[in-house]
Amino acid sequence: MGVQQAKKYAYTTLITRASYLAGVLILAHTLKKQGSRHPLLVYYTDGLQQDAVRALELEAPKLDIILKPVDLLLPPADVRVQLIAERFGDTWTKLRVFDCVEYDAVCYLDADMAIYRTMDEIFTEAERLPQDWLAANHACVCNLERDPWAPADWREENCAFTPTSHPEALYKPTQQTPDSRPTWHLLNGGMFLYHPSKELWDDMLHCF
Repeated sequence: MGVQQAKKYAYTTLITRASYLAGVLILAHTLKKQGSRHPLLVYYTDGLQQDAVRALELEAPKLDIILKPVDLLLPPADVRVQLIAERFGDTWTKLRVFDCVEYDAVCYLDADMAIYRTMDEIFTEAERLPQDWLAANHACVCNLERDPWAPADWREENCAFTPTSHPEALYKPTQQTPDSRPTWHLLNGGMFLYHPSKELWDDMLHCF
């Protein structure tokens, strides 16, 4: 009987500007502090200032960071894209994190997060996740500050979290159906769990 190879897991994040350097380092530090056994893959673009890249290189060995330089991923020039805010212009590059096909499961975390307890058990949930599925929270569309860039239907009554209450909301999320309001089908891209694969990555690039 052959020896079963251990699964490979990782966390990942993206940085495209130096203003998020502190966030990436805090994310890496808190993952390490809480005892994570898995590396943090940090994708960064060539627009990131060299001082920021050097800081990441210096911290990488002690914080279990693996640096992954990538090109910006942008829609074709002839495709008109309407962004809800200009600051989301480089968000397309986040799709690059799906190309780390050497890992069995990966958890993406935005660079403005800090970890206050171990998260490694999330990869147990990955075992139940179909290979071509993605696990994420609903997007909160309450828009309590009434930001003008938000779509008109981003209101409390259309938010998938509004019908829920704590603590049941932690394990009984609002269920989606084909008839659910459109805002219930939006996911929060700040954290998601997925199985990378070459087939999935190729399909995404084809659609993109």
